[in-house]
Amino acid sequence: MNYDRSRFYGMDPDEAEQGSRRMNEGAEQVRGIVGQVSALLDSVVWEGADSHRFMGDWNGSLRPELNRAMDNLQGNADELGRRAQMQRQASS
Repeated sequence: MNYDRSRFYGMDPDEAEQGSRRMNEGAEQVRGIVGQVSALLDSVVWEGADSHRFMGDWNGSLRPELNRAMDNLQGNADELGRRAQMQRQASS
């Protein structure tokens, strides 16, 4: 929607809720990709120092960082949804 920003204060709750849904969908897509990569890595036959180093990086930092990013994204999506509801109540 186009608003005259000089006359608008607050948030558009419909757009905020839509943004919240999109953020949650994005987090779920990342979760799916992490699961696919983990399953792929579990199925690959790979031995040696490079394998141990890579798997250590994946399990030790990469996957946990992606999980934290997903959690943060979902938390922000939830907060945006709550604020949209608050805006809707304040505007009624």
